Amino acid sequence: MKFNTVAKEFQKALEVVEGIIPARTPLPAATHVLIELKSGVLTLTGTDASNQVQYSFPAEGEEGVALVPARKLLAFAKTLQGRELHAQSTPGKHLTFTTENIELALPELPPNDFPNVPAPTGNSFKVDQATLCMALRRTVFAAAVDDERHVLCGCYLHFPDGQGRVVATDSRRLALVEFTPTTPPSDPNLQCITRIVLEGGLVDHV
Repeated sequence: MKFNTVAKEFQKALEVVEGIIPARTPLPAATHVLIELKSGVLTLTGTDASNQVQYSFPAEGEEGVALVPARKLLAFAKTLQGRELHAQSTPGKHLTFTTENIELALPELPPNDFPNVPAPTGNSFKVDQATLCMALRRTVFAAAVDDERHVLCGCYLHFPDGQGRVVATDSRRLALVEFTPTTPPSDPNLQCITRIVLEGGLVDHV
């Protein structure tokens, strides 16, 4: 595998997927990030062995896949400040990242060691990322904190009449925001309560 990209875009992708990677786990591969270039799209994948997060963006290079330590790579990427980043893999040995004056070689694990998370089943929908983040940020402040009634500790998401609606309440105040999904759910009765961490995005579902 070989690719060129903008360091800041790569750093952004790493920050997204690194948030789900556990600090301690009996599976060494789960502390790594899977990097794959296919059809001009670079995809970074992180997992905690139960859930999976992916971030994709365009990149030029030769197709391939590598599995490298996530946090060491993120620490390196944070020092690059928007420079062009070049990466090249020596299969089974290491993935080397280079800029104008910095080089980092990270040991690779076999990509097949990466925990296989089953593909999600059931209903799904598509929505612009900025739109969903805006809706969550404008409602989560009204959710309860450390309440024994766990359903009040998250945001209620549902789709009446095809429109997305996010609601949060601590039983004393209530916040509601509507948004238009790019693709509505196949089941109009889809609904869930999602617990939110503003700095890290969605962390789990209730």
